[in-house]
Amino acid sequence: AFASDEALMGCLHSVDEPLMAWPEIDLHQSQASFIRQGRQILLSDQSIQGRVRMYAESGFIGIGEILLDGKLVPKRLFNFNGVGKKLCADTAH
Repeated sequence: AFASDEALMGCLHSVDEPLMAWPEIDLHQSQASFIRQGRQILLSDQSIQGRVRMYAESGFIGIGEILLDGKLVPKRLFNFNGVGKKLCADTAH
């Protein structure tokens, strides 16, 4: 058992840590809203293709894939209800 939540948090890794080799996409609030609804969005920067880590203002939100036509498609989404921001803030992305 852990003496405190801080001790427990010190032992945990952020959810996105194993994905650090993948490119990162920072989404605006409106883009993140569409992605959280499972919808595709068209990105203006089409220099990246394949699997990516997706971040919003709240932190890591999931895994996506950028298709050849520049559309970002959500593949796996996470809902941390505020916890994700705290966990992800401790590691630079």
